[in-house]
Amino acid sequence: MYARSLPQQIATDLGRLTKATPAEETAISETLKNPGLSTLDYGHKDPFRGAAISYSYRYCCGLALIGDNIIGLSHYNENEDPKRGNPKVYVPSLAGKMRGKSQEVSAVIMGGDGEHLESIVDVLDGLGIPLVGGFADGWAINEKSQYTKALIVMPQMRSVYMVLVDTFLSLGKYFRLTP
Repeated sequence: MYARSLPQQIATDLGRLTKATPAEETAISETLKNPGLSTLDYGHKDPFRGAAISYSYRYCCGLALIGDNIIGLSHYNENEDPKRGNPKVYVPSLAGKMRGKSQEVSAVIMGGDGEHLESIVDVLDGLGIPLVGGFADGWAINEKSQYTKALIVMPQMRSVYMVLVDTFLSLGKYFRLTP
């Protein structure tokens, strides 16, 4: 699953995550109804203001960079897209653009593929960007599961949430990935 231990900020089982409060769930629901909500299917979004959601993380890995009311977001699978999905390429690029727009930048990661996730951690560490939270389930390529994950980023609250989505695409439980 993972070649080494992950930083303690990254939960590897759902029992270590904090469920969203009812107030947070209401804020998330309102955000998801907003027609201005930015959606990322795959790739990355350069820094922007406003909330965003990215669906269908299975063995792909996600990175949310959070700054002063601004975010950068990625959704990549290094195995299927080695050129664009290489963390040594996209993480420094996204981080550089974030640092040009925000004094403070922190990171949250979520994912499946262990090697990709570990590589993101290494690049963030090399760039001096603090990792404040995350979730890793070690989802291997071609592994079947009853759920997939979505990442919801709400910069106005400096919050990142993960939602488990079942095979029927009904939104499930929200978990906070930021402290």
